[in-house]
Amino acid sequence: MKQMHVLGMELKDYSLKEAMRMVDTFLKEGKVNTVSFLSPEILMNAGEDEEMRNYLSSVDLTVPVSTEILKASGIGSRARLAEVEDGRFYKELMQKISNEKRTAFVLTEKEETIEPFLTYLRETAPGLKVVGWYAFENLTGDPDQIVNEINSTFPDIVLSRLPSPKQEQFANEHNAKLNAKLWVALREDFTTPYKKKTTGFERLRQGFLAKLFRRKVSQFINEQEDTGENS
Repeated sequence: MKQMHVLGMELKDYSLKEAMRMVDTFLKEGKVNTVSFLSPEILMNAGEDEEMRNYLSSVDLTVPVSTEILKASGIGSRARLAEVEDGRFYKELMQKISNEKRTAFVLTEKEETIEPFLTYLRETAPGLKVVGWYAFENLTGDPDQIVNEINSTFPDIVLSRLPSPKQEQFANEHNAKLNAKLWVALREDFTTPYKKKTTGFERLRQGFLAKLFRRKVSQFINEQEDTGENS
């Protein structure tokens, strides 16, 4: 495990082996543990939002999805960069829960995204049994309705795809109420693993965000250095 210092935040980066060992432990424990995938966009938002930073600090396992995050933290190991570039943790996680025939509840933002996600899971994790699903846009009352829907199915895992910061806030405020073992929080736009090919638009978007992230990191470092010189 190595410490990541990004935009004033202190996070932990675990190797693939370390992260998978943690997942093993999580699935054996009686409480809900959370796994959250970190993008440059999420970190940029958290850099300007204290509440968001608090949400991220409460996550049991954070997983970078971009090598830009590692590079910004001074983590330059080729092996580690390759793990993140290839999305190996996500792939091994899905293979594990499929092989172990785990049960899952799917939580999305929009109704229209449920069926494509279920189809993806049937194709890539055939051993995984989806025992229920819910679209957040259908919620008309207290969010505990969603908690009750999840708990009625007693899943091993909650797979959520909600927009940030709703995702982080909802997981932070409600995971302790769940009859589950693991909450895996994917980004709402976590599309790359679902597609065999990344679209040209998505590549442009990722490139733009990476460039913006590097600029934000550089700006933050310069401001910290200026503050040090003036103190």
